Amino acid sequence: MRLLRTLTVCTLAIFASPLLVAAQGFEDLCDTQYEDCRALLLNLIRNERLGIDVAFWYMEDARYTTALIQIHQAGIPVRVLVDQRANRSYDQNLARINDLRNAGIPMREKFTGDIMHLKMMLFHGQNTVEFSKANYGAY
Repeated sequence: MRLLRTLTVCTLAIFASPLLVAAQGFEDLCDTQYEDCRALLLNLIRNERLGIDVAFWYMEDARYTTALIQIHQAGIPVRVLVDQRANRSYDQNLARINDLRNAGIPMREKFTGDIMHLKMMLFHGQNTVEFSKANYGAY
């Protein structure tokens, strides 16, 4: 009987989880044709108070690195996952990586397997993850 009760509670929790997430209403899809998605992301960076994790194939837009460096200098932990194999194809990527490195932001390198397809920023204090197929280019 106890096993049946535990199984029932677990089953209900599993089936209720997607409903709870959907009910929170946190999903927002930014369309660059109609919205300034960069401004939304920069605001998330500036408003973070606990920590940011970042991963990208390439980053050429210095507005992102500048904001990340400023929040890091304010004492908010920032960690970055990079794939420097993108440097061969994207002229400004190495400069952006060096900006982050010179600011003392910890980085890890992905160097095996296929390229870094993950492009995301995780904002710990805002319970928000922003991810996309798009990279952090100027356009």
